[in-house]
Amino acid sequence: MKKKTGLLFLAGEKAYRKIKKDGLSPDDVKVCVSASGAAKWIVLYGLDKAVFGNWLNKRQTPVNFFGTSIGAWKFAAACCKNSDKAFDLLVDLYINQRYGKDAGRKEVSETALRIVEELLTDNRIDEILSHPFYRICFSAVRCKVPLQGKSFIYKYLFLLKIALSNFGSRKNLAKYFERTFFMDNRDIPDFSGLNDFKLNNTFLNSQNFKPALIASGSIPLIMDGIQNIPGTLKGEYIDGGIIDYHPVFGFASGDEEIVLYHHFYDYLIPGWFDKSLKWRKAGSRAMENILLVCPSREFVSSLPGEKIPDRNDFKRFKGRDELRISNWNKVKEQSLVLGEEFLEAVETGAIRDFVIKI
Repeated sequence: MKKKTGLLFLAGEKAYRKIKKDGLSPDDVKVCVSASGAAKWIVLYGLDKAVFGNWLNKRQTPVNFFGTSIGAWKFAAACCKNSDKAFDLLVDLYINQRYGKDAGRKEVSETALRIVEELLTDNRIDEILSHPFYRICFSAVRCKVPLQGKSFIYKYLFLLKIALSNFGSRKNLAKYFERTFFMDNRDIPDFSGLNDFKLNNTFLNSQNFKPALIASGSIPLIMDGIQNIPGTLKGEYIDGGIIDYHPVFGFASGDEEIVLYHHFYDYLIPGWFDKSLKWRKAGSRAMENILLVCPSREFVSSLPGEKIPDRNDFKRFKGRDELRISNWNKVKEQSLVLGEEFLEAVETGAIRDFVIKI
């Protein structure tokens, strides 16, 4: 079968051997992972919608989801009873954000709250936490040094200090931040490799789901942190991507356990402060069980502006919201092809020929 040009299937050593031998079925997937990335998620909309609504839902046993920031938001949509409708609502709410000329943290934070309020009705929260086999887990970061009420300059300089500390070693972030996992109480994920940061586990319920989800995407300097989330330690919670920008720890270890990772890039960057540190990309050993499914360069070159949407588009198109929204909607529609390609590859078994070893 001739390879389509939209998707790349990049696999670590164990995932590669498994897929080359058997192809890929829904029951092969142990964990699904999704990264921080704000507007970049739009390019994955069609892939996510197809996989979580029309393929993975054919399994009969529980599967863990783990996401940070927008990755957490999209998994909330995936776990809804009508995931197609939830994905459509989330992407449309996200695309149609509009901000005033001098929009600050307050306006951005209020917009995020509105999106989550519209997405997560009480019925949908119940659906997510009672899904037959999808088990959501997402991360927010608890600040050891409170930032609430501090000036923008103070926060900027404080984050600069942390960035310099992170340059020396990623472990230095533990002086400032703790991981908090918010999870479905039916299945506690058995992730490994989490000893580098203090970890607080919190079960999700109708009282803490919304503030926890907002916290997971509360980008420093852009949004306000969330204070004192019910059911967990008191304090200020911010974007889970600060520690786990592109989450890459021990999601699975068995020879035939697949970690399905829809991503916008063909590489993973562990932390938010590592974005400019090229040597901090995840290595092959950390990705042994991962199947990284991402758009090809050919596909990206076909998008408006020959690029994946990103948060900076709000600045690039300031005062020209209609053009930004039009471009993002085109990406949304083009992304449907990625879902079609994935389904064809796994249903025909052609993924065995398409998969590339990392």
